[in-house]
Amino acid sequence: LLIVTLALNYGLRRQEVLQLRWDSVKPTSDDRWQLFITPESDKAGRGRYVPLNDSDWAAIMAWHQYQTGTKGIQSPWMFPHGPKLEPMTEIKSSWRGLIKRAARRQPSLAGTTFRVLRATFGSKLVQRGVPILEVSRLLGHSSVTITEQHYAALSNQSAREAISMLDVLNDMGSESVSMPEVLRDLNEKLTQAERLAGIAPPPVEK
Repeated sequence: LLIVTLALNYGLRRQEVLQLRWDSVKPTSDDRWQLFITPESDKAGRGRYVPLNDSDWAAIMAWHQYQTGTKGIQSPWMFPHGPKLEPMTEIKSSWRGLIKRAARRQPSLAGTTFRVLRATFGSKLVQRGVPILEVSRLLGHSSVTITEQHYAALSNQSAREAISMLDVLNDMGSESVSMPEVLRDLNEKLTQAERLAGIAPPPVEK
């Protein structure tokens, strides 16, 4: 669930999430926290900082404790896998499972791709009146023109449909399951996803 949360709440691309390192979490000048998206994972090749809210920082710390303490995994990567503990490259099987569960609650979500998480983030910002230049910066677009093409012309209906995913996923995340159980379930799903790493990823937005 942490991978989904970071993509949904910060508009991160799939590879930007999967290539996060523990040292990607950096302090700010006002004693808060932020994520550093490296130029290597940033499609624009520039890198960027994304401010973290307190609850998501706490979730990252809980995941770190689970990985290093409970599982005894020592890796610089936030989402390692395989015997060499390299960063994951694909989560297609776990994503399918999550969407299958979500679609039972809201059938319109059937077939939803991972890209919708990023589109949801962008559409929320636009609908709430965040300046398009700031939206572009947070999404890591190489040009504000790209942001305008993707988000400025969103209709109210398309924005509502995108945001509906947030409500369903948040409801699923609030089920009466303890944090270790959620993380253990995610770890098992991601291990299964490793076996499907050869599946071609969905197209990414420019």
